[in-house]
Amino acid sequence: MGIEIRKAHSTELTREELYELVWSMPMTKVGKQLEISDVAVRKICVKYNIPRPPQGYWASERRRRQVRPVLPKADQYASIIRIHVPERASAPLEPEIPLPDAVEKVIAKGVPLRLGHRLGATSQELKRGETDKYGFLRPRYGVAVHEVIATKASLSRALHLMEFVFQVCAASGMAIEIPETSHSRLIMNTLIGIGDNKIALRIKSEVSRVNAPVDPKGWGDKYAFDDSGRLSLTVDGKKVFREATGVPLEQNIGEIYRHIVSALKISEERRRLAAIERRKSEVASRRRLIDAALAELEEKRLTNFDAFKADTERKLDYECFVAAMESREELDALKGWNDWIKWARQATVLPLEALAKHYLARDAELTSGLKNLAELDPEDDGIDNALIRMNVSRGYY
Repeated sequence: MGIEIRKAHSTELTREELYELVWSMPMTKVGKQLEISDVAVRKICVKYNIPRPPQGYWASERRRRQVRPVLPKADQYASIIRIHVPERASAPLEPEIPLPDAVEKVIAKGVPLRLGHRLGATSQELKRGETDKYGFLRPRYGVAVHEVIATKASLSRALHLMEFVFQVCAASGMAIEIPETSHSRLIMNTLIGIGDNKIALRIKSEVSRVNAPVDPKGWGDKYAFDDSGRLSLTVDGKKVFREATGVPLEQNIGEIYRHIVSALKISEERRRLAAIERRKSEVASRRRLIDAALAELEEKRLTNFDAFKADTERKLDYECFVAAMESREELDALKGWNDWIKWARQATVLPLEALAKHYLARDAELTSGLKNLAELDPEDDGIDNALIRMNVSRGYY
């Protein structure tokens, strides 16, 4: 798949046209329409002295009812605004995913009249639960249900829409899963996919906030929430399908299915890349362990040689001292002197060959461990920490 390059071009409009745009929709939408950022739109408005809606204007019904400021005259400002849109690279649209015959048959039947056992159980649990301040039905604590967040008025339609999605996906071989337990009654899960590759699915009623009647004593909530009668469907926590005026989600089920398939492909690619990163991390960890083990064994070889050096120097010191004592004739007259010197020679003066052979055997064991570690391949999944430590444990004394 290649990259499409959108060539640079210019857009021209008058100050009056931009003034009407910024007061008819949020800055982000103005920027999208003009193919620039909302920050760029603000800078243009400042440059050409075009009044802008204040912060929070589009979130407040009261502010939108206020009279907007008049556009100043263009005496010292250009009447025509030229906006330069730079060259931009973008990925081309993927071809539309064809619907399998089995999926088309399910879609042709329309919304199912009856709920399956999974959503039937979800319906019962939600009705037994509580209603939160937004009007959403919540299950009892610790009960796992499918992720349908709906008001009492829209629960039936939301469940049947979810059942419609389940049947469409099941027709193409996808599986629907709900965890055995839930950590909280506010956390509900619906996973859909193939094998271990699954994505989350959620249906939610859309509510609108209205001012609540003010209690004379100032008690109670400031706002209330009304069911708008519209549903939204979220796929993998990212793509949100919302109902347009007069177009229910049930009529958009084919597009929803296509996006689920695309989301599963993206999820599978993420899983593949994550597996590659885990593999790299495991190999790097084994390589670090092997390098550390090699360094430890080299240190032990040096320690072994230092011990041989110390024992040899002590042996030579004993030999020199015993020989010096044997040459002192004035001590021969002492009772038991000769027997003591004879014992000292036997007890303290070891043959150099025996001493070297003892430490050489230890070094051979350490060298064998070094050879084995050097032959280990960090890419081999059969290598574990125990095998590495087994070679490091050689030569302890």
